[in-house]
Amino acid sequence: MMAAMRGVVPDQVPVSPDMSNMIPAKLTGKPFWEIYLGTNPALGLGEAYLEAVRRFGFDGWYPYGQLDAAMAGHPLSGAKIPIFGISLGLDELDLEFLEQSPEKVVVRAGLDSPYGALEATMLVPAAQPPWFVSRPIKNLGDDWPKLRWYLESEWNYGTELPDYNHVGDAAIYGLNIDLPVDWWMGVRDGGIEAFIYDLTDHSDLMNEIFACYRRFALHKLGALLEVQPDEILFSGSASSLSLISPAVYTKINLPFLKEATAMCRRAGIISHQHTCGRSRWIVESAYRETDLDVMEPLEPPPGGDVDLAEVKREFGNRLCLKGNINTYNTMRLGSVADVEEAVKRCIDQAAEGGGFILSTGDQLPFDTPFENIEAMVRTAREYGAY
Repeated sequence: MMAAMRGVVPDQVPVSPDMSNMIPAKLTGKPFWEIYLGTNPALGLGEAYLEAVRRFGFDGWYPYGQLDAAMAGHPLSGAKIPIFGISLGLDELDLEFLEQSPEKVVVRAGLDSPYGALEATMLVPAAQPPWFVSRPIKNLGDDWPKLRWYLESEWNYGTELPDYNHVGDAAIYGLNIDLPVDWWMGVRDGGIEAFIYDLTDHSDLMNEIFACYRRFALHKLGALLEVQPDEILFSGSASSLSLISPAVYTKINLPFLKEATAMCRRAGIISHQHTCGRSRWIVESAYRETDLDVMEPLEPPPGGDVDLAEVKREFGNRLCLKGNINTYNTMRLGSVADVEEAVKRCIDQAAEGGGFILSTGDQLPFDTPFENIEAMVRTAREYGAY
């Protein structure tokens, strides 16, 4: 898979279905809150993913990497999770369990600052990944200064990856940076509607907010590059053109991506972007205006707008393309024969010359038939030799 990411022709087409959360957590047989709210959530989910790699025999892609992080004056210790837009240990949050039942857990997380407290409420079902019922930035004028204090503080980062050797050759090891739009959507209560109102009604403040995040994120990226992971993943689900316009993407994400991917290129580290939904324009933008190496998941219609053969023809000479079997109609609802046909079609469309990783058009739902996953991997192994 590293060869494909670097545009080299490998011995066979790598096959790596997207199952970053639901399938691995399901395979543990545990309620999902034991994984997401355990003493080390990142490692717990990461270990579940490695078990899924072993179970199905595909090429692993490990996006759970963590680097110790702490504000100056605080020790670099303990597992970190990305919450409130920064990396925090569970011991740094004021956690209150509001509801616990066999079906779900509801927990409120609080974080103090000199400007007052931030809080968010998260619901964790027994058999689904968690989601936020409320996010920390509720009133823009009142709550942004609290988070800004954290972003503008001096941050120190670790100098080694504690679980890198544990992952070994089972998977590509990635460290994550949120695209600016995704970071803001992760901390702003009210979702896309609130975000659009923010851009319209508070344009000067939003310029300040994204400039602040850019400084924080690029400093963090520099630390991540120092420890030499296999790749840097730019998380961009909320940056899909299913949610925002090309104008918003160009103003907010693109300048950051230009600088960040250039940093990766100088460091010799692969840069990799995940943006699902409608992303055809984003693929072209990445190709023409950034140093991005890998683009995924190239979701086909009806969820997305990417024709795999077309983007391979237009952009496959530089971008490694990762995708794009339909997640729902084929993987979840289709037959084994449907999956086999889709695998062969994708390989025929994009494998020539290397730079292609067979994957799904987004994350597999928790009820995806295991026989379809097995068929995807088996067919790729049999049909995808160079």
